[in-house]
Amino acid sequence: MKFIKEYNLKIKKTFTKRLEDILALKKDHTIISPDLTHYTLFFSDSIREDLENLKLEIVLKNESLETIEIESLNEASKINEYDLKIYLLELIDKVLQDEYVEKTNPYVIRNYYSYYNSSPFDLDIIINSYNKIRIQTVSLPSKQEPLTEQILLIDVKLEAINLKHAQSLAYTISKNTCAFLSVLLDVGFKEINSTFKCFIRKDSTNQNNFINERYRTGYIDTTLGLLVKDNMQGTKSFYDKNVDKFWTGSVASFLITNPTDFSNATELIEQLTDNLELDKTFRELAITSQKKNSFERDTIDYQLHFPNSIISVPSCIRNYFKGIKTLSEKEFRYFLAASRLYNLSLTSCKYSVSMEISYKVSSIETLAKSEGLHFGDFVRKYGNNQIDYDLLDYCYGNIRSGHFHSGVFCFTEYEIDLCVEFNNTLKEKIDLMIKSNSMLRYCFINWININILHVEPLN
Repeated sequence: MKFIKEYNLKIKKTFTKRLEDILALKKDHTIISPDLTHYTLFFSDSIREDLENLKLEIVLKNESLETIEIESLNEASKINEYDLKIYLLELIDKVLQDEYVEKTNPYVIRNYYSYYNSSPFDLDIIINSYNKIRIQTVSLPSKQEPLTEQILLIDVKLEAINLKHAQSLAYTISKNTCAFLSVLLDVGFKEINSTFKCFIRKDSTNQNNFINERYRTGYIDTTLGLLVKDNMQGTKSFYDKNVDKFWTGSVASFLITNPTDFSNATELIEQLTDNLELDKTFRELAITSQKKNSFERDTIDYQLHFPNSIISVPSCIRNYFKGIKTLSEKEFRYFLAASRLYNLSLTSCKYSVSMEISYKVSSIETLAKSEGLHFGDFVRKYGNNQIDYDLLDYCYGNIRSGHFHSGVFCFTEYEIDLCVEFNNTLKEKIDLMIKSNSMLRYCFINWININILHVEPLN
């Protein structure tokens, strides 16, 4: 099985050196170069979680990358051409990212996230992990409403070529930080994405009358003077001369002549704004905090969080993020993936119990791969004698597998019955939901205590 990509792309002389540096980290790496125009590289890497023996053929001509061919040398490979295509494109993109890096500048990029709780939690903390970051909550009035939007700010310190590069890097870093934070607090964090929504308000001239109105959602950062629609091209300065435009920076458009073949579409790049004010803001922003945080607990809470209660941040939060940095490459990869799934279960799946539990089961299943274990073996290793393993097996076999493979919704999301006085299964299913989520969280936190915080787990 092989895939060939024609590039005809001008490159610098350091291209092959950068490619070799990346592949040197792979298993069984070998390079053969009969001349300066042809390179053959052999290495092994994981695709679809199976180890593939791969061969890379590179042809250069007149300081241009002409073609690259990737081939799997496994006799009984399960992958196909699309696996090789995506693997190759991502590999070359990684090499080309540094193509024009000659000088970088320091930036501190702020990203904005929302979470839902009746009251905000109080935190302003600087953490040194993979990057120096500041996690800061915004103090807003509490409401007797669990679905009250609250705002979280994440500042990321980094070096980048320009503002676009800095925003791209910070977006990934802050989003991963939110995933780790969601496991720590059992709270879902979602990036701000502006939309037009319908709102209800009382008529000021007639208190018995209500008015439907539609407004844009988003956030105004009065400290930095920013209008925030999202963490990418929807962030703009109050002082931008093109502040009224929907997007900022450059936007790509595609001219599609063949709807069935998007890969050959003509790409047009339009520079909408110069972003000089935004660039200045993020170059001058510094990561500082004078706040002395007050923590209500020392350890991670094993219990589920409900959005009508106080969010308790444990004092071990710094050790938690520092401990993540000490994980092995394999452990980090699966822990990051599991944390992302956990956060998704609390955000995108918050209105469907079947989806929430399915994603949490998948989260644990993913974390189990860090030790080469199956779901059942993992929960038995990190559970205790109070865990109902039959219920967790039901979650895996019926809820998770039924939902993902057969579109089953086990919690009557599509069979609503408002006659609760006659609904004999409602109480049982609520109990099943709480117990399942509690036991899945218990196993996840036990793994964190042992492998990240290195403290005694709860028995």
